[in-house]
Amino acid sequence: MYDPQSSLNSSGLWRCRIQCVRALSAIDDSLQGMLLCADDNRDDPTARAMLTGTQRSVRELVRHLDENYTVNNVLDGRGRGSLDLKGDSCLLD
Repeated sequence: MYDPQSSLNSSGLWRCRIQCVRALSAIDDSLQGMLLCADDNRDDPTARAMLTGTQRSVRELVRHLDENYTVNNVLDGRGRGSLDLKGDSCLLD
């Protein structure tokens, strides 16, 4: 039987969440500026749509992590925090 607590890579999930937050910041910066086509200075609607879709997906992943895990930013000896599965998480059902 699968046990999410014993198979949890808590430091890996913590790193994943950190990278998601960084990516969201970079996407926000890009969407606030012009997303230029290669040959001219017009905004590229395809690039904007792709970034917006990616932004929604990353936000959904962060929301899922925050709903089901407690973020522990106390770093271990390798400089990593962890995400600890919440006791009331639906993942335990």
